[in-house]
Amino acid sequence: MMRLRAAAERARTLSPPAADSLLAIVLSAAAAAEIAARSLDHRGVTIAAALVAAGSVAWRRRAPLGAIGVVALVSIAQQAAGGRLITANLAAPLLAYLVLLYSLGAHAESRRSRVGLAVALAGALVTQLLKSAAMSDLAFTAITTVAPWLAGRALRDRRLLAALMRDRALELERERDTVARLAVAEERARIAREVHDVIAHSVSLMVVQAGAAEDVLDRDHRRAREPLRSIQETGRQSIAELSRVLAMLRHGEGREPLGPQPGLASLDSLLDQVREAGLVVNLRVEGEVRTLPPGVDLTAYRIVQEALTNTLKHAGPVGADVVVRYSDRSVELMIRDEGGNGAGGSNVSTVADGSGTGQGLIGMRERVALYGGAFNAGRADGDGYRVDVSLPTGTVPS
Repeated sequence: MMRLRAAAERARTLSPPAADSLLAIVLSAAAAAEIAARSLDHRGVTIAAALVAAGSVAWRRRAPLGAIGVVALVSIAQQAAGGRLITANLAAPLLAYLVLLYSLGAHAESRRSRVGLAVALAGALVTQLLKSAAMSDLAFTAITTVAPWLAGRALRDRRLLAALMRDRALELERERDTVARLAVAEERARIAREVHDVIAHSVSLMVVQAGAAEDVLDRDHRRAREPLRSIQETGRQSIAELSRVLAMLRHGEGREPLGPQPGLASLDSLLDQVREAGLVVNLRVEGEVRTLPPGVDLTAYRIVQEALTNTLKHAGPVGADVVVRYSDRSVELMIRDEGGNGAGGSNVSTVADGSGTGQGLIGMRERVALYGGAFNAGRADGDGYRVDVSLPTGTVPS
């Protein structure tokens, strides 16, 4: 018993061609022993046909159509020569024939499999007709030929379906990984925009205010205190804004954001800050003021903030106009400055000639694109610069 188990374990480790060859040898030996144990006419023809049929099992996976074709021809030939392969009801050759039919269905592609079935049916029926079989024998032969082929075909279809499902699962996993990577990249870009907007605006204000304090420090200490207080207040606000951004990063760990995000309702506070830095800003609101989607509201605020920050950085304390226009389906922003410092304009005019990084413009454009809006920036009439933005108010980024 232990020897049989060991032999079975060794057989499982064989490659498919080796296993098929071993099966062919076993069936050939069984067929030869079975025929030798019987008294049959035309023994030589019968044993030769049986060995060919059993030996064909070695090719059941590599060439199933060829193997079944050989067996069909040999069956007809031996029957015509008086062989007893069919009439003697030999078990080993019959088993080999059934294995070949099953393998034809399981391993041949569709067209070759159907051709092989037709060849097998033709060979079996012709063989039966040569021995003058009754109609019931013909029907039984057809059934025993088709049944194992159908079983093999069903197994093949099941294997193909399983492979298709595995491929689909791998594809979905790859798509999920891609979506996750894109989401991470988008989140990083969003955080970078937030941090840039907060720091660039605050630092620009503090630089301008520090310059104003330095100008009057020697002449009037009291006047110098005012911009210094503004620097202090701007620093506090910057810390609060950065804390809010960092709180958003910790939100997944159960921390709540520290406060509401700014929107167009906070423009007055923003304009007060830039006015303290010396920028003369006029605000005009057109249309009926209404509540905007939070993302659109924040984006509009950041656009105005970035545009005015660029004016301070590149044009200095000049004049600027901000127009906010509400309509049924959008909110439009128009920011104009007068230019200054002989730079031929502000904002991107200096960025374009290499004196800035351009990150502010890129951030504004990305924010607007995220909500399907329109962004345009360029020189205004004279030496100034303009930023025009239109944001749909009913669009949520996908």
